[in-house]
Amino acid sequence: MEILHQDIASIKKEINEFIHSWGEAWSPREKAPEFQRERFTPFYLQTDELLAFDFTDAQSRTVFKGAKIHADTWESFVRNFQYWTFTPVPESIQVYPHTDNAAVTLYVDNYGKTNNGKDGKEFRARAHATLLLEKHNGRWVIVHENIWGPVNE
Repeated sequence: MEILHQDIASIKKEINEFIHSWGEAWSPREKAPEFQRERFTPFYLQTDELLAFDFTDAQSRTVFKGAKIHADTWESFVRNFQYWTFTPVPESIQVYPHTDNAAVTLYVDNYGKTNNGKDGKEFRARAHATLLLEKHNGRWVIVHENIWGPVNE
């Protein structure tokens, strides 16, 4: 089905708003120790069909098959920090829309601090993300996520 030019612009706007909200959901800031999966789960397909290839470190799981393992892993990961943000880089967002699905590529800046004291360790990494989105019940959800980094250009 062919998409009209005005439809493309509308879809891209919707998806850009989705990406901004997705980043906010992943950014509890100083409330990272109490981070709850309910912040981010509305952005993902909540079935075993969700597939994500994500990085944390060399020892951690990187392939997540299903919404539960994805949520369990990331909720725990973010809670290890006293401060955490996950910020999509607006100028990097590229949307490849269709009527009820889309591909998105972008960079995200990750920042975390393990504690508020002077000896707190920081985590900084720009990562590349590729997302596949589908429209379910009138709203976009991520059905596949691939995030890796750090980005070295």
